[in-house]
Amino acid sequence: ACACGDAAVIRLLVLMLLLAAGAAQAARPFDPFSSTAIEPKLGTKLPTEGVFLDDAGRQVTLADYLGKVPVLLAPVDYGCVNICGVTLAGLFAALDQMALEPGAYQVLAASMDPRDGVAQARDERAKSLARFGRRGAAEVVHFLVGEGGAARTLLEALGFEYAYDPAIDQYAHPAAV
Repeated sequence: ACACGDAAVIRLLVLMLLLAAGAAQAARPFDPFSSTAIEPKLGTKLPTEGVFLDDAGRQVTLADYLGKVPVLLAPVDYGCVNICGVTLAGLFAALDQMALEPGAYQVLAASMDPRDGVAQARDERAKSLARFGRRGAAEVVHFLVGEGGAARTLLEALGFEYAYDPAIDQYAHPAAV
């Protein structure tokens, strides 16, 4: 009779430990480092049919920008308070140092945050153009917001992994161009 009682107590202790471990797992804070990455997918055909709105509110697709000159794509969050502004500033500072003139390339900034709208795209474009004062820049710099998941589809195809952190109401993401 004693062995049955001991086995029941052991089962109860194991069950309690499992429940405690599950609760500890659920209570773990969001870890941006495990939620973000860049996994290059060289040779992957990009989805060109997704609909975006440009900084002027026009409907465009990625296909509207591809095939003429090289395209530099910067995945950003227009409301990011951390690295996106630095990424864009660095991009335009580097372009300013290059001998290539605007028109030999295009720059696309695509927001990962579905809450971003045309007004944010327009504001961020204006800030970037103010940093990058080369003649012809306005014709080749485009800031986009995705419609219906177009941005997520594009960024997933590129291997750009990011995640929303509700505790700080921001997206955790790497920096890339």
